[in-house]
Amino acid sequence: MRFVVVGGGGFIGSYLVEVLLRAGDEVLVIDSFANSVPINLPQHARLRVLKQDILAEPCTIEDQFGTEAIDGLAQLAAIPSVQASWQSLVSSHQNNLSTTVAAVQLCQRWQIPRLIFTSSAAVYGDQRQLPIGETQPLKPMTPYGLQKLMGEQYLKLFAEKFGFSAIALRLFNVFGPRQAANSPYSGVISTFTQRMFAGLPITVYGDGAQSRDFIYVQDVAGALAKALKISARVGSFTVCNLGTQSQVSLLELIQILQELIPDWTQVVHFSAPRLGDIQHSQANIQRAVEILDWRPRWPVKEGLAELLNHLSFSSKDIPLINNYGISID
Repeated sequence: MRFVVVGGGGFIGSYLVEVLLRAGDEVLVIDSFANSVPINLPQHARLRVLKQDILAEPCTIEDQFGTEAIDGLAQLAAIPSVQASWQSLVSSHQNNLSTTVAAVQLCQRWQIPRLIFTSSAAVYGDQRQLPIGETQPLKPMTPYGLQKLMGEQYLKLFAEKFGFSAIALRLFNVFGPRQAANSPYSGVISTFTQRMFAGLPITVYGDGAQSRDFIYVQDVAGALAKALKISARVGSFTVCNLGTQSQVSLLELIQILQELIPDWTQVVHFSAPRLGDIQHSQANIQRAVEILDWRPRWPVKEGLAELLNHLSFSSKDIPLINNYGISID
């Protein structure tokens, strides 16, 4: 099959590309590489890379990908950061919502029958009923969550209007190698692991009792690939949660990491909670199990061990960060 992956050079996108290539598919990556690096992508005969910003330039793929039919498009272009969405309102809107509308235009222009969108658990806001199911009230608390929700609504409208099928996958807390810890947009695991691996202190915002549903990136990539390939009714729109249906508090996360990094001398600083952070999160994944025939395979501890193994080989090439997201030597 033939697929387009917008944002395919990024953290999650590059794993999706690998899954598709291993299955024998042809892949075209469209990525500006403003927030990703080409080294994430393998050299492969069935992979083409188009370095373009889909907002700034009309994307022409014929020279790279030929004129044969394209089976699906995955839209992963985004800046997945709650904090950035508050600090840079216009650029956050462009990167997280305008890119989704542009991806719809690509589907319309190239007559692509299926669009997969990486949405976020941020659309739910602070829920009291756990685990969180797709039918619970949507009440985003941040611009990022609102942008993802609006992206879903655009897809529902356009799928019916233009006659393609769309699936939005609401990702919970994804972690794994290639999630750059030297970026202010990184998740808590990528920041904690690199600092602890280097013997540096870490900061916990809040009391550490807040919990998250952490899911390993390879599980997410597998679900995305399945979503690209399932048959779906023309004009349909579906949402599915992607998580593990389990909870890990930040203090429990630190305890697991201490077991994996026994040489780390614990230095934990506690600070005030950050704007937009919720207390607890846990996914109900039954819909993804039924629709995608998918289940997560990686326990959190095994995923963390794999991440640390990756850091042991690459840490010399990755700048460390301090607690404020600024590079240090």
